[in-house]
Amino acid sequence: MNVSLKTLAPQHGQLHISIEQGDYFPKVQEELKKIRKTAHIKGFRHGAVPESVVKKLYGPGIEAEVLNKMVNELIEKYQKENDTNFLGDLLPLPELSSPADGSVTNHEFFFEVGIAPVANVEDALAKIQLSKNKIILEDTVVEDELNHLKNQYGSLSEIKGPIERGDLIELEVAELLDGTAKQDGIHSSFSLMVDDTLTDEVLEELTGKNVDELLRFNIRTVEKNLDEKTIRKYFLKLTDDDEKAFEDMFEGKISKISRKQAAELGPDLYTKAFGPNHTIQSEDDLRAELRKNLSAYYEKECDKILEIELIKNLNSELNLQFPDDFLKKWLTLSFEEWSKKSKSQFDHDLIHFKEGLSWQMIRNNVIQNQQIQIHYEDLVEAVINQFKSSYPGLNFSDDQWKDIAANTLKDKEKANEFYTNALNDKTFQWLRDHATIAEKEISLEDFRTLVKKLNEHNHEHHEHHHEHEHHDH
Repeated sequence: MNVSLKTLAPQHGQLHISIEQGDYFPKVQEELKKIRKTAHIKGFRHGAVPESVVKKLYGPGIEAEVLNKMVNELIEKYQKENDTNFLGDLLPLPELSSPADGSVTNHEFFFEVGIAPVANVEDALAKIQLSKNKIILEDTVVEDELNHLKNQYGSLSEIKGPIERGDLIELEVAELLDGTAKQDGIHSSFSLMVDDTLTDEVLEELTGKNVDELLRFNIRTVEKNLDEKTIRKYFLKLTDDDEKAFEDMFEGKISKISRKQAAELGPDLYTKAFGPNHTIQSEDDLRAELRKNLSAYYEKECDKILEIELIKNLNSELNLQFPDDFLKKWLTLSFEEWSKKSKSQFDHDLIHFKEGLSWQMIRNNVIQNQQIQIHYEDLVEAVINQFKSSYPGLNFSDDQWKDIAANTLKDKEKANEFYTNALNDKTFQWLRDHATIAEKEISLEDFRTLVKKLNEHNHEHHEHHHEHEHHDH
């Protein structure tokens, strides 16, 4: 047996595996003996099937199975002994390999392989200096959050008008043709929130109107980003199989205006907002709780920005090189969605895919060198934290929470997602703990400007680290 790797280009090679008859034949014989003892073949007594018959019936399949297992074991052994990791899947080269028809006794296997670059994370991390934003929360920010809370738990009251932003209105509409009601035209009714989801012209026309007043509008542009399916189903109440055409213009009568009245501060509101175990006794307590929650929220948001900057700097310092030609070939051959991409889309998505690979190289290096492990208890804690964050009003005992987590983790796909996220989180935590980070105070207004700039001009690096997981050998 022999395994060798020939370089085709940087991080791109051709793996050659040779297996002689003496390497695999004893294993084939051993498997055939097992089959001979257990095989049920018509015309022969159980356990007395001639060796020649067993070999003829099962030999080729057993040989292929033994060879396949040996090839996989040799690939794993080669990677371990040579401290090498292959990217994606190995691509067989049948034109160079031995024929699979049993005509040869010594077998040659050739594969095209991508080779993962080595990420020396500790060395790169030592050269990086970062700053982490600390948001200064003004009292006005807390007051805005308090007013938002009162509105969130407020109640809708019917009014006559005039309409203001934030109101909920109901319209009774009729289809128009050449400015008048269309004969046998569509009649419908639907609700609209008077907010930025509406187009500017509709928002402007609605503002200030009262109940029973009329307006005319284009049904296809009443809201921003509308699609035909939404219009037909929710505005015009047409069934999926109703292909009736309709005009653009409609006339609507305002049949109802509702406005949310802010909730009163007090025990009822505190219980609704923070659950039955809250300790809020006064408005000062409420403001302190809101400030604490806002601080925790923006701490996480600042962590996200830090992670983006950390990975961007690490990638720049490491400058990991990937075999583009191999990746293009592997992705095209292995995944239908990649084979259908246009060249420009493929090239764009490949950049993000390599960002994901780069994060995996970084993560794997940290996990291996720092011996990071994920235990079942870590996953249980992560599930519980996610539920508590998503549904703050839920109130269960510790045992009930553990049962919820256990049921969630029975889903293999979800369990794998929590496992991957836990690896990412522990890796980021280690990187943060060992990076040089200075704290920088920033106002909430300046932070929002920074986030807007990042969203407009930069790729979301952190998201790609989580999304682009690939097959690991």
